[in-house]
Amino acid sequence: MRHDGTPFARAQYKPKTTLWELQFKNDKRWTTVYRETSPLTTPSLIGMGRTNDTVLLYMRSGERAYKYYEVKADGSFSDVINSGVDVASQYNPATGLLAGFSTDKEGVYTYAFFDPAMEKLPGLIDKAFPDHPIKRIVSQGRDPRQMIVFVEGNGDPGTYYFLDFKNSAYKSIGETYPDLPSEWVAEQEAFTYKAADGMEIPAIITYPPGREGGDLPLIVLPHGGPLDQRDTLGFDWLSQAIASRGYVVLQPNYRGSGGYGGDFVEAAYGQYGRKMQTDLSDGVRTLIADGLVDPNRVCIVGASYGGYAALAGATLDTGVYRCAVSIAGISDLYDLVYPVGGESRHEVATSDFVIYMKQLLGDGSDRWESISPAHHADKVGIPLLMIHGKDDAVVPIQQMYTMREAMKKAGKPAEVVILKGEDHWLSKAATRTETLEATITFLETHNPAY
Repeated sequence: MRHDGTPFARAQYKPKTTLWELQFKNDKRWTTVYRETSPLTTPSLIGMGRTNDTVLLYMRSGERAYKYYEVKADGSFSDVINSGVDVASQYNPATGLLAGFSTDKEGVYTYAFFDPAMEKLPGLIDKAFPDHPIKRIVSQGRDPRQMIVFVEGNGDPGTYYFLDFKNSAYKSIGETYPDLPSEWVAEQEAFTYKAADGMEIPAIITYPPGREGGDLPLIVLPHGGPLDQRDTLGFDWLSQAIASRGYVVLQPNYRGSGGYGGDFVEAAYGQYGRKMQTDLSDGVRTLIADGLVDPNRVCIVGASYGGYAALAGATLDTGVYRCAVSIAGISDLYDLVYPVGGESRHEVATSDFVIYMKQLLGDGSDRWESISPAHHADKVGIPLLMIHGKDDAVVPIQQMYTMREAMKKAGKPAEVVILKGEDHWLSKAATRTETLEATITFLETHNPAY
């Protein structure tokens, strides 16, 4: 809608037909000016364009880039006004119109404004925080020169500031971890390595504070999602906790991760448990070849899809890891998508979730079984810890029970921690602490850092 609250344009999506439409308000009627059919990669209506008679649309065209267009009510498209990966639109809060774009490179933001009222702001922010590599505009007032900015880096795990460039004033308004000494914050680095098939895999590496040299112990920490998610530079409670105990932490943004364009996401289709998994072990091999880590002291820890990857590291891609920790991990893909009994979103064959999973996994129960860790429990030859929230509604705890039963039948031991009253995201401080304590104790027992 326009800045005065007048409805101007809307987007509609029909899951059953996968039809996406862009519509404009014409007096009291809505008129469709553009439509396309797509099960997953639909365009996105972002907001108003640079003027009150346009809207901003971004579309993924199959390239490793997003393309931004302005569209008028008559359906005419502008030339591409911005393209590239990691790009997001920025708005002037005083007008509600497009003011520029930001680029997010592994969590480090840069801003470029074409609105005269905002074009000097990036330089002023950089001048205010020369020692913080990460600076992100969180919100702005009606006067865009007044804003809240989040900064971190160089030992600062994250601080919020109110900046008032109108009156040349600023002050700290909150710290994310006020009791954490700066010398305890581990250093990070973004880098890329090549997968076995030649694909460039971005990654974040976190170094243990106070440790130098090579042949260090390594923990691989893949993110959840899996599609369109990624790890970036910046304070992460789990990787920082593990690094503080003397481990190098590798967070690979395997194929399918977000922020690298459409082709990179689509490279994951059909590669769940396959190349998405070997992307992780290819990163391990890179760090071994570089002399940074000890090949005999590598473990894998992950949550959600990362928990699946940890189970897969113990069953499908064996010989790489010394131990594995699966937090809210998936063990049987077919049972996740089509659970037995009860009504749930997973059972609806035409649901977005099922469409998503079929495109990601490929169709066919035999194929899904071949990449489900519970069907390969007999291959587990390393210590395994499974942690799961009792009230997880995303990956039900039955997934953990299934894996535990499969290992029992195979004569394989497994450690289990059930988090009572906890959800998928470890939302409670007490159970998050319990998860950290169990994970660290397990790692120090089966893969000592010193």
